[in-house]
Amino acid sequence: MSKKIFSILLICCFLASSVFAVGVSATDPDVPAWNFDATGLLTINSASVLEDYTSAQDVPWNLFTSLITSVSVDPSITYIGAYALNNLNATVEIDNGDTTIAAHAFDNAGENFVIVSVFNSPVHTYAKENGLAFEGIATAAGTCGDNANWRLYPDGTLHILGSGDMTDYYRNPTSTPWYSYASTITSVLVDEAITFVSPYTVFSADSCVSATILGADTQVSSVAFQMVDDDFTIYGHLGSSAQEVAEIRGYNFVPFTVDSGTCGQNVTWTLYTNGLLRLDGTGPMTQYSGGPDRLPYFQYREQVTAMEIGKGITELSDFTVCIMQNCTSLTIENPSVVFPSNTITASNSNMDILGYYGSTAEEYAAAKSMSFAPIAPILAGGTCGTDVIWYLHENGVLRISGTGAMNTVPWFNASYASRITAIDISEGITSLYVGTYYNLSNCTSFTVRNPDTVIPNNAIVRPADGLVIYGEFGSTAEAYAEQIGVSFDSFILDTGSCGDDLTWTIYTNGHLKITGTGGMPALHDPTPQEIPWYIYKDFIISMEYGAGVTRISRFASFSQTNCTSITVLNPNAIFEGSAIFAQRDDLVLYGYEGSTTETYAESKSITFVALD
Repeated sequence: MSKKIFSILLICCFLASSVFAVGVSATDPDVPAWNFDATGLLTINSASVLEDYTSAQDVPWNLFTSLITSVSVDPSITYIGAYALNNLNATVEIDNGDTTIAAHAFDNAGENFVIVSVFNSPVHTYAKENGLAFEGIATAAGTCGDNANWRLYPDGTLHILGSGDMTDYYRNPTSTPWYSYASTITSVLVDEAITFVSPYTVFSADSCVSATILGADTQVSSVAFQMVDDDFTIYGHLGSSAQEVAEIRGYNFVPFTVDSGTCGQNVTWTLYTNGLLRLDGTGPMTQYSGGPDRLPYFQYREQVTAMEIGKGITELSDFTVCIMQNCTSLTIENPSVVFPSNTITASNSNMDILGYYGSTAEEYAAAKSMSFAPIAPILAGGTCGTDVIWYLHENGVLRISGTGAMNTVPWFNASYASRITAIDISEGITSLYVGTYYNLSNCTSFTVRNPDTVIPNNAIVRPADGLVIYGEFGSTAEAYAEQIGVSFDSFILDTGSCGDDLTWTIYTNGHLKITGTGGMPALHDPTPQEIPWYIYKDFIISMEYGAGVTRISRFASFSQTNCTSITVLNPNAIFEGSAIFAQRDDLVLYGYEGSTTETYAESKSITFVALD
């Protein structure tokens, strides 16, 4: 009988039977080593049938490979051998993510081939390295846009996949379909084809440490990641919306790279996906006077569109910039770096050298008749601690970042003092220095992002009129502001109007504050949803009505089951009948003795505490 006729007979048997074929295990004859059923499922129970084969024709299910639609590999199997699962156009489920997979195990995979296994496992790594489609085994999943989906994996990764825009969750941060899993989310991965990352994609997830945005053109909402880990990091492309959001929110940003290596004893080079080649570290570069082809990044010369030389580099090499016809700028951050005469050779004639006025970069540009421009938007920068750096931007913002304590203030008595309009101190700074803010007449904003940063008594001297210190409620920044008599405000989560001259603001610690003058609108037939902060009802833990608020509308504190304190500073404020619903037995109303607040508390049997 010919092989072709035999294959036809096998297919006929398959159509007539629920089980097409089975293989017997040599170690346990009572348990099939494998079986293939009428649904197209190939089940593999024994490791013996997934050992290495010399060709795809040697596997026992070779005759009906084209009929297989799915493969289930028993979790006890830890190895998939060469040619074992070739020529498949099927879903292969590998529950054991530590399974070792040989070369050629999945050769000639069809367009519908996909491996389903543990996310971020060795099997996942194998799929990525071999260009095979992969899906993680999810603990929960669903849709989050017309063509966007979400999966939550057991390791805490929230995966946004598919294409197009995510659903916009701006008006309700707790409405994302995965919000109930917020406490388990550790990271976010957004696929390249997703074009918009919604507000509050991650909200109130203290264990979430990172977000990876694979698309260079993906637009990320500035409030996409709220109330996350203190050391939250965004991974993305340089110059992308992801980087902009990281800078706005004060998060760490790590760009994607093409390659990296060393080019000096303490000097490294990194080529980023947007064409930027950056040299960092301390000391001189290795001298490559023997020829440009010895440069470790020479092979990428056509990909380089810009170069940056870090402030710690003391001496460049011959051919540092060589035959880079697409490179349009060379930025030199060290004003005293040494330039050999052949630092730039045979490169783009339109390339600009960027550096500080009076620097060796300006001198080299003049000597080579090249265009020179000052570094923008940075006016000045340097170190102000062992691992602490400062930069003054053209917009007047002085940023202090790094880790540890400050030990100097290089801008003190400098010509830059009058240029400073705001100071922003990152979360990694543990201690400020005397005179961090000294007689800065135009500086009205002083932000301290670490709630425990040590602030010496004379860190701020001669504050400008209107200076506001920003920080977390209960932080050292708040205590310091009170100590020196300067206004304090916390980081804002959301804000809006709730009357002609009234504003509501909710802070990241759950405090809701209503300020301004006049009364909230009288609602005749209201619903709770008409209150503008209703979407935060589960997040609010305390409320405060300012002294200028004359009327509190109905439902102003409706369904706020986590709110334990409401303070009313106007002793004559008018309470509409259902202004406050006592949602908790431990709710306390704070107000002045003899005030309408005290009367209202008594009428509603709510605990009242008099303010001093």
